[in-house]
Amino acid sequence: MCIGAFLNDYPENLYLLEELIESKRGCNYFDDIESEIWSIARESEKVPHIGNIYTYLVYSSLNNIIEEDYTHLNLDVEIHINSICSSFAINGEEIKDSDDFERVVEELEMVENVEV
Repeated sequence: MCIGAFLNDYPENLYLLEELIESKRGCNYFDDIESEIWSIARESEKVPHIGNIYTYLVYSSLNNIIEEDYTHLNLDVEIHINSICSSFAINGEEIKDSDDFERVVEELEMVENVEV
């Protein structure tokens, strides 16, 4: 099996979520992501899907931002990782970029402010 087959087998919009995370956490947040990917891969008993590891790291980072900065909104995050079919959703809305993220968060913040 050629490991190169997995290197680009992830959602094409993933870099947009990386940009969102870097805008929230610092512009060089993912500078060392390749080392993180290979660190996880080396610990695996079987040859892992590199694209899934990359996707996991990005989605986990975005989820951490939600848990740390948006706890007050009680967001329901759904993560599905399966190569190019992977998805990240908040309250049933798929998040593909910063516009999606900001729209969903703003809508929920408005609802919360109305209910208070």
